[in-house]
Amino acid sequence: MSRYLIFGTHPDDETIGIGGTILKLAQARHEVTVITFTNGSGGYDKVELKGKISDIRLKELKDVYKFLGVKNFETWCYEDYDDRLTSREVVNREIAAIRKYQPDTILTHHIKDRHRDHRAVAQTVREAWWQAGEKVIADLGPPWKAKTLYYFEIFGPILYPTFIVDISETFKLKVDALHLYRSQLETLPYVLRAVEGLNMFRGAMIGSQYGEALLQSNMVSSPLASL
Repeated sequence: MSRYLIFGTHPDDETIGIGGTILKLAQARHEVTVITFTNGSGGYDKVELKGKISDIRLKELKDVYKFLGVKNFETWCYEDYDDRLTSREVVNREIAAIRKYQPDTILTHHIKDRHRDHRAVAQTVREAWWQAGEKVIADLGPPWKAKTLYYFEIFGPILYPTFIVDISETFKLKVDALHLYRSQLETLPYVLRAVEGLNMFRGAMIGSQYGEALLQSNMVSSPLASL
């Protein structure tokens, strides 16, 4: 059993990006932890939902965690477009989380995603991955060096993926999970078609029906296993 720590920005990012992979990991009894940074406060298309949307989306998120088989999760409840997403405060929280959950593998957003919040999280997670393994900031826990960090894609496609996960057997369940985000499917109805198109394209790249792309970060060096 391996441990995986996923950092997603908004409620639904984890499912859009790697929902099929999460399902495969959970089915294989790997330990999956998901941390969601924001409360989804910007995801409303009607003014009357402005003060209610965060509660709605966090409820949807918990239902999705259960559906995906995620046992460990945290929601940090920053506002969407919160300037603190690039702060030292967030880096320290990420370091503490990495040291607490001791993942073998970390996954987060593509560093070049077009969404400002996604890029912010990718940048701070990359920094935290490195610093968590150093003998620094001792009050955040003993050092822990995760072996690898992978970026996943939402709507900023990865140009040259390192790996593509075959999710042909879990794609239908991924779509079922996305349907649990009812508030967002009403606001962004194109999401299901976009996800299916991207996952079909990634699957075709490896000769399968559906796939999810991952890009390995080279921020921290690792030894070549064969030598």
